[in-house]
Amino acid sequence: MSSFFDESSLCLIPSGYKNGKIYSVKPTDGSGDLTFTRASNATRVNASGLIETVASGLPRLDYLGSTCGKLMLEPQRTNQILQSEALGSASWTAFNASVSSNVTATLDPQGTNNADKLIEDSSSAFHDADQVQTYTAAAYTISVFAKAAGRNHIFLQHFDGSTFFTSGTFNLANGTVSGSGSIVSYGNGWYRCSFTATTVSGTGKAYINLSNGTTGNYQGDGTSGVYLWGCQVEAGAYATSYIPTTSAAVTRVADAASKTGISSLIGQTEGTLFAELEVINGIDNFGIWLRLSGSLYLNTIIIYTNASRVPTAEVNVAGSQVVLITGAALSVGYHKLAFAYKGNDFAFYVDGVQAGTDTSGTVPTCDEIYIDQYIDGGSRNATKKQALLFKTRLPNSDLATLTSL
Repeated sequence: MSSFFDESSLCLIPSGYKNGKIYSVKPTDGSGDLTFTRASNATRVNASGLIETVASGLPRLDYLGSTCGKLMLEPQRTNQILQSEALGSASWTAFNASVSSNVTATLDPQGTNNADKLIEDSSSAFHDADQVQTYTAAAYTISVFAKAAGRNHIFLQHFDGSTFFTSGTFNLANGTVSGSGSIVSYGNGWYRCSFTATTVSGTGKAYINLSNGTTGNYQGDGTSGVYLWGCQVEAGAYATSYIPTTSAAVTRVADAASKTGISSLIGQTEGTLFAELEVINGIDNFGIWLRLSGSLYLNTIIIYTNASRVPTAEVNVAGSQVVLITGAALSVGYHKLAFAYKGNDFAFYVDGVQAGTDTSGTVPTCDEIYIDQYIDGGSRNATKKQALLFKTRLPNSDLATLTSL
């Protein structure tokens, strides 16, 4: 990477930051530093592997599953669950179950004794904790951090007033899910389980159900259960970072990272964009990894994924699309993408493989850079390890090397 660093005009490896600013590694004179905004608190996983709150205006470097911090940029979301860390409160109903609050037997994902234990009773029935929710005609995601405590399985449900939507069964012993849903390890036996469904408008409930591994309708023993912490219900097709609540719903405002007036760092007749990222949760609708712009979005050079996570390189000149190259859908995990541009000479590489070329098209004039931000101003769901700009169109052999995993 050192030779590519020397050739680059702009290098962003998230590490240095302050309120409202993300420092570029190159150039070092401040001309490549990004302006950052987020008008609310937010959470991240810190270098110790614990969830912590980050103040308004501060960028988030997230260390989930890695010793290397990655820049987290997310859209605005609202957690509409009340008392997200207090399942024993009046906001929740325990059905054929009880709640032991603030247990000391285990630390929660933020390293405190703030988790609850949902304990099944001895009846032959369903055993759950639920909360009344208002749904609209949209995709909704329920998520919760869970750890085995006698029972190794849970499942999640949305009820929009007319239909029950049920997840697969989450196995808290081995971190797998049988059926619909996503499960992510947060260490110390904790897993974040999430499930998405498209509802209609109505008043219903969100459910966290215990299971014996085969069914949720079983004979309880009166003592077994699951540790739970950090429940979230949000309108959206995937779970975003945890948003704690107490007596009211809480909104996390979108992150935004950009820099204007940097035409000197952008190749105006030729150049290359490179981004290394992690796709999370298996869904990333219209993720804009790196966008060069000019003239109020009429001129753009972009690397992004579509609603099906298909990596795409696109060029627009005076509002008209002149280049569109796509690759194979990205899996969950780390990926490297590079897009080289020059008049009538475009190439797109993904993970060391050529996704496509285009030998027809002009290059627009651009003077702005945006990280993970679509033209509607909303961020999308992935984390960024690094981004590079080059003022030359790198050879295809270099694109293959640069993007090799």
